Amino acid sequence: MACSCGKDTCGCSTTPVVHLVDEMGTPHPFFVTDKIMVETREYALLSGTEDADMVALLRVEKQADGTVRYVNIESEAEWTMLHEVLFQEN
Repeated sequence: MACSCGKDTCGCSTTPVVHLVDEMGTPHPFFVTDKIMVETREYALLSGTEDADMVALLRVEKQADGTVRYVNIESEAEWTMLHEVLFQEN
């Protein structure tokens, strides 16, 4: 993914921005605020650039061409596993 400064690799600390498209086809910009590894899968926590109350937790899938795809989590079992990992009490 290209940095939000416009370069593929730059080393700057600019928070990456991705655009998610809603059901109506409208793109919404989100900051990639964090990424986590759970078991063998990577997940990204996104927050809206225009509305901080808009958040998303998506699975990250790397494509054969090196690009990244953000995928909705549809499986109840996957959500349960994420909830247990993210909200475990010590």
